[in-house]
Amino acid sequence: MRIATLPVHPIYFRALPRLCKRASFSFLGMLLLVLASCNNTPRNVPFPEKEVSLAKPATAKLTFSEPVKLDWVTISPDSVKSAKVEKFDFDKLPSKPFDTGQGRPLTKPLTEIKFSIEQFADSTFDLEAFPAEKLRHKTMLLGEPKRVKAGMPRLKDGAWEGLLLFGLDQGLPGSIVRSLMEDRNGAVWIGTENGLCHFDGEFLEIYSIEQGLANPWVIGSIEDDLGQIWISYFNQLGLSILDKRTGLIRHISKKEGLSGDRIIGMLEDRDGRIW
Repeated sequence: MRIATLPVHPIYFRALPRLCKRASFSFLGMLLLVLASCNNTPRNVPFPEKEVSLAKPATAKLTFSEPVKLDWVTISPDSVKSAKVEKFDFDKLPSKPFDTGQGRPLTKPLTEIKFSIEQFADSTFDLEAFPAEKLRHKTMLLGEPKRVKAGMPRLKDGAWEGLLLFGLDQGLPGSIVRSLMEDRNGAVWIGTENGLCHFDGEFLEIYSIEQGLANPWVIGSIEDDLGQIWISYFNQLGLSILDKRTGLIRHISKKEGLSGDRIIGMLEDRDGRIW
């Protein structure tokens, strides 16, 4: 490594101590001037003379009141009486009819019949012994649902306070509701004659034929352990499996191996099998 050097005349070394001394005296002089200026600043800042929007602050002496001694009253536990216990009869409370708006009176009192499951014959049931066939299905891309801001429920006409209506005015695509289901995230799936709705408490996402359903009239829906929504239809069109996570919808009917196209009900057992 090479270091470049410049020649310096000896006169600069002799003048260097005097230059440093002069710089020190200049710095000390400026510091003393700043400290003196700070000490001469008045402590009380005067109130502006032409200020009219604010009142001039006033100084008031803080005075404490005389202390008051507290006298605690001690009550013996033996002097406290036990609470009075009275029998409560719910049937004796005043009541009034509750009208849902479409109720009809019974023509005669209901008849009760004793029922016991033990009276029926029992037999061994082995699910694994039944013949199995792998189901085929048609897979389609799930279309973007129609998103609607839901309105607030209103009081049902002719009903007492407490019965609210959630229908067309609140954003539902149909007035006939055939199925209700709450999924694992707390959202409610509502099946109507004009589509299936996903309601998260604020918005309605509406699925119909345009999004991939086989028919808009939905009569049943359940959620499996994978978060998929199984859908049944009114017009005997089999069932559909809607998967929001993957954006796919699958259709299964008699052509794909289902025993029939008319779905009465659906249920998932503890082993994840769909009935």
